[in-house]
Amino acid sequence: MKKDNLEKPSMPYEHSTIENVDMAIYNWVNETLDLYANTNDGWKKVPVIWVSGERSWQIKHNRDLRDSNNMFVLPSITIERTGMSKDPNKKGKYWGNVYPAMDEKGGSIAIHRVINQEKTSGFAKADNKRLTGQPNFKRENKKVVYKTKFVPMPVYVTMTYVIDIKTEYQQQINELIQPFVTYSGGINYFIIKNNNHKYESFMDTNIQIKNNVNDLQQNERLYNTQITINVLAYLLGALDNDNRPKIIERENAVEIKIPKEYLVVDQSEITAPFPLEDGITDDAPIYIRTSDGDYILIG
Repeated sequence: MKKDNLEKPSMPYEHSTIENVDMAIYNWVNETLDLYANTNDGWKKVPVIWVSGERSWQIKHNRDLRDSNNMFVLPSITIERTGMSKDPNKKGKYWGNVYPAMDEKGGSIAIHRVINQEKTSGFAKADNKRLTGQPNFKRENKKVVYKTKFVPMPVYVTMTYVIDIKTEYQQQINELIQPFVTYSGGINYFIIKNNNHKYESFMDTNIQIKNNVNDLQQNERLYNTQITINVLAYLLGALDNDNRPKIIERENAVEIKIPKEYLVVDQSEITAPFPLEDGITDDAPIYIRTSDGDYILIG
């Protein structure tokens, strides 16, 4: 395989979005905890449902979730995002507000840096050629070109999720609550992940129990427990409503050159005396004056 055909590795990070946080909490419940319970059909996985989904979509694509009377088959777990707040006292890692670069690209935080081998090698060969006459002479090269990638300033928000567990039997609700309580050990802190992003999560100390077993009416017995999770999430950029790129790429400057200024004047306009070069007569009409104030004969 030719070197030119090798694919360059892409950035492993996508923008952190509200939807990405939603998927992180959903995957944590559905895949990480991966909850099962004893049912009339044996030991079965409990379905996890994002409660904001359209009912028509659920009926068409998840027919096993409802019975012939269009009622949910229990046990079930639903997740709903119930709140979002932007608290200045919960700023996460970056307590200072890092302004973006004042150009059309923007970008505030550097996340990735590599050496541009081609440009760095070009500067090294040029200096070696000028100083030693050998472009590949081994010497220290201080003109290193870095290719740096930036992302927008992370904006931290606290997102609240309510996990609602519904069962028909006491044994089922006990089997499903205990993994939530014991997952983080003696603390209420854990990490959720999605698309290479990690979010700090905190389980609320109060677990709400809303059973109707003490109701002696003809209503169906229902064991209902709600667990609240607060996620300290960070959001990057405005997605499609942002006219700037998601990931900004820049290269550093390694050399600054300021050229001299030259002014072409006629010999008759020069009043100050100056020495003529050897072999040049004083009838030459044109001289140039440098920014240092010296005159150079050009014709």
